[in-house]
Amino acid sequence: GLVAEASALGSAGRILVRAPSVLLDDGRILSTAFGSGQGGRVEIQAGNLVMRNGAQIDARSAEGSSGDAGSIELVVSGELALSGRSPVDGKFSGLYAQTRGGGRGGNVTLSATRISIIDGGRIEATSTGSGTAGSIDITASDALRLFGGTISSEALNADGGNIDIRAGNRVHLRASEISTSV
Repeated sequence: GLVAEASALGSAGRILVRAPSVLLDDGRILSTAFGSGQGGRVEIQAGNLVMRNGAQIDARSAEGSSGDAGSIELVVSGELALSGRSPVDGKFSGLYAQTRGGGRGGNVTLSATRISIIDGGRIEATSTGSGTAGSIDITASDALRLFGGTISSEALNADGGNIDIRAGNRVHLRASEISTSV
């Protein structure tokens, strides 16, 4: 995996992956803010991005921290596919922006021609601390398919984030969920 961490007062660095094709197979890209440091931004610019078997991109602030979580920004010119769960720890493939402390949660911004979230794939912006949850912005110039997938924003003790979905042709949900809750 790739990891960026901010501890104490410092801020985490940016993680940038730029390639014609990116495959994460049970791999992790993680940006974490501890203390009052700010989380770093995770960016991927690719022709195609496949995340399977529990692969995760996670931008978070840790429990007890006051710094803001990092953000996730994906720009994919072709297809983005999220699917499956890890055979090792059972976690679902997905994009996770979360705050567990007092800082704001990070935003997830995703742009692709086609987006497929299937077989348990997830996009989540959550807050379990006193910080507000981040927002989720999804643009699919052609289609967004959710077949057994989830897009959600949830806050237990603070304001929740918005979910904004824009598709050029179709949004297709089957046995899936798009939800916000506070």
